[in-house]
Amino acid sequence: MPECQGTRLYQEVLFFKTYLQQTEADLVIWTYCLNDNHKFLHRFDEKAGMLWTDEAVESLKTTSLIDKMVSRSYLLSELKLRILAKQKERQVCRFPWECVPDFHIAWKDEPWTQYQEYLGEMKRLTRQMQSRLAIVVFPYEPQLEQLDRMQDAEYVSKPQRRLTALCQKYEVPCLDLLPAFHEKGRAVKLFRDGIHLTEEGHQFTAAQIYIFLHEKNLLPPVRPEQHLVSELH
Repeated sequence: MPECQGTRLYQEVLFFKTYLQQTEADLVIWTYCLNDNHKFLHRFDEKAGMLWTDEAVESLKTTSLIDKMVSRSYLLSELKLRILAKQKERQVCRFPWECVPDFHIAWKDEPWTQYQEYLGEMKRLTRQMQSRLAIVVFPYEPQLEQLDRMQDAEYVSKPQRRLTALCQKYEVPCLDLLPAFHEKGRAVKLFRDGIHLTEEGHQFTAAQIYIFLHEKNLLPPVRPEQHLVSELH
């Protein structure tokens, strides 16, 4: 099940239930990108321009105990707004994803509760259709550079570790492409713009997925007629 362009997890589950649940798939591969945790990421203006949803913008805000205390004080709230305004002017972000609403959400804890529900639903649906489910996790290009800062490596890979843990819980085979991309990306440019892959990136990804499917015994058996076609060619 390749990801539909511009869709998020919520929309992909709906798409699967509406259009793909009646198919006879041997294997469903569900891809995950780090900007997928929003229910809806974009909206459009009257000129069809793509804008962030309020949900996406809201995700940049923190929700710690201190924030809740600050929200009850007019003086502290005003001080916080002024600090945030200054930070926005200077674009003070320790990591690249902390200043963009589409990717920052993957490092927050709250959205993973919802993802767990989606994963459980997809596992149930694929079991009903007697199919197998596997997940492929794509990295965000800035992660590759940040992984070299060893003191931050655990935080940088936090989304992948959260998803891997959920896959283990639901016994779903999961391919985390971050380590392989980190190593390969030292010599080859795998991304065009931080999200979308180059031709080399696509080829490398296909090879990694094939190895993963082979090692996990997820490749469907070759039918007799397929043997015949191979011999004819």
